[in-house]
Amino acid sequence: MTHQFKTALVVGGNGGVGSEAIISLLSQGYFVYGTFRENSDRLKEISKVSPHKEKFKYMQLDCTSLDDVKNGVREILNSNGNLDVIILSISEEYVNIRIFDLEWANISSHINSQVKSLYNLYKALNQRR
Repeated sequence: MTHQFKTALVVGGNGGVGSEAIISLLSQGYFVYGTFRENSDRLKEISKVSPHKEKFKYMQLDCTSLDDVKNGVREILNSNGNLDVIILSISEEYVNIRIFDLEWANISSHINSQVKSLYNLYKALNQRR
């Protein structure tokens, strides 16, 4: 199935940068999927008030789980036939701490969410070929 419009996936769409990216992409005519891991309040608001809400869907997705990512990508491609843009707008909670006081656990959570998410997205998209 091929559509006349482009499709975008905004991972971490519930945050400030992610939700603004969704609003911008919708205004440019994209069909947009926004994801959240735990809280979908901002995405629910966009789906109700956006003048382009018919081109917006949101889904719960944990990008550190390859199975979750594969299912999400499958849903998007089965519904829209394409995925043209991916915006990764996720981060772990930042702790206000001096760099010399950081522990590996502070850093590894960021690496896990950022790098593993990119890896899982790549794997899920590459397996579709």
